[in-house]
Amino acid sequence: MNLPLVSVCMPTRNGAEFIEETLNCVYQQDYRPLELIISDDGSSDDTVQIISDITKNWNVTVNIYHHNPTVIGANWNNCVKMAKGKYIKFLFQDDIIYSNCISAMVALSEQDEEIGLTFCNRDIIGNLSGKADWLQRHGDLSGKWNDLKPIQDGKLLLIQPDFLKSPRNKIGEPTVVLLKRQCFEEIGFFSEELKQTLDYEYWYRMLPKYKIGYINEKLAAFRLHDNQATHHNLSGVGNEYLIYYKSIYKNVFSYLNWYNKVKIIFKIFSITLKHYK
Repeated sequence: MNLPLVSVCMPTRNGAEFIEETLNCVYQQDYRPLELIISDDGSSDDTVQIISDITKNWNVTVNIYHHNPTVIGANWNNCVKMAKGKYIKFLFQDDIIYSNCISAMVALSEQDEEIGLTFCNRDIIGNLSGKADWLQRHGDLSGKWNDLKPIQDGKLLLIQPDFLKSPRNKIGEPTVVLLKRQCFEEIGFFSEELKQTLDYEYWYRMLPKYKIGYINEKLAAFRLHDNQATHHNLSGVGNEYLIYYKSIYKNVFSYLNWYNKVKIIFKIFSITLKHYK
């Protein structure tokens, strides 16, 4: 049986603390064929050396690219541009995917050629001390949808009344998502203007154009720790949410219910007014 190539894309920068555990979970996948794409943003620690040492005897193709650091989205996009697989499986340097993650996600995605994105549930690991509020809001993302099916038209998620309610990201971090590489050719790449919202801004840009797969199983683990990129990206966000809401207005506005249409217009107006005061 000829299974499609999956490109595991790992953008890195100073990830030596957890990178060995993350790499091991790639090799332990029960799915082949795989390729591992590393795009390193100028790490000053041992990240690249650790990757080279651990993967040197793998029976998986590993390509390490040295990317000139600019913005976070540029490194993500560089991974995608270097990938050759039918599917893109992002895995961040401090997260984990369980051994059946890729096989389960590919199996569902292959059921319908119109599926552009498949996502799953995830565990939360790491330093959870003092994170009770975060876990309450972001622990069970799939439960924030009004209705989820294994395969659904993405437009049906957009019309749900809770689409704009917190948390904004109701699909999840890139580690819980499998993407068809063809989607990047059709709708473009991650926004390089964004830092905090670039993942779910992209997921929602996809919804009007593709079917979405959902696996009600924890196939990955998202790690919370003080040095993660998400933590550092909280600073200097600036007008990030204005850009995000303008993207929603441009790309999915016509699919929203009337209440969320009003809410989007109000968000854009209020943030713009605040900015120019």
